[in-house]
Amino acid sequence: ERRELAATEEAMSTKRLAFQELSNKLVEKKSQEKSNQSLLDEIFKKLGESQAFEEPYARKLTLCEYLKTIIDDLELVQRTLENALVEYHSQKISEINKIIHGIWKSAYSGKDIESIRILSEVVSDEAPSQTQTSTRKVGRKNYEYRIAVVGAEGHQLAMKGRSSAGQRMLASIVIRLALSEAFCINSGLLALDEPTTNLDSENVKLLAKFLKRLIKARKEQRSFQLIIIT
Repeated sequence: ERRELAATEEAMSTKRLAFQELSNKLVEKKSQEKSNQSLLDEIFKKLGESQAFEEPYARKLTLCEYLKTIIDDLELVQRTLENALVEYHSQKISEINKIIHGIWKSAYSGKDIESIRILSEVVSDEAPSQTQTSTRKVGRKNYEYRIAVVGAEGHQLAMKGRSSAGQRMLASIVIRLALSEAFCINSGLLALDEPTTNLDSENVKLLAKFLKRLIKARKEQRSFQLIIIT
């Protein structure tokens, strides 16, 4: 009987230990569930806060994308205009030089200079503004102009230092007439301030003949006026 009692007590002790272990595990599980529930509550709280900002953020994001598209379109327009201006500039210089050649041939009697030309070249691109990013550098063209004389064989040389004062005076008048022809529609007023300064007698006569032909060509133009200051 004592042995049976001892075995029973030992079995009960084992059961108590097992029950205590299960109780501890149950408490641990409840504590973990409580912690998990707190974590879930925190997550749902943060999700609720983020949803409150979702709609304003979406509006701001849409506005940013819209403005970016506008900026890209404006830059495309600017580049297109720049290219168009470069092409127009090239065409206009060619047109002016053709007019200069015709006027020079009729105004200059010498054989040393076949014609004169306006030469232009791009010296640099204007630096973009500080607000432009490195991927959006759109500069403006800067040009440098100079006058060249064309020899009998077609060689072009800088006029500065290779022509007389009279030739330079005549060239300035011819260029001004050509610019007037190229950029003005029915230009009616031509004012020359002492145009014969530094011209020899032969070129003075040639200039007078040229002005006479110019007056004859413009006589049908009602608004044409020639003013010579002597």
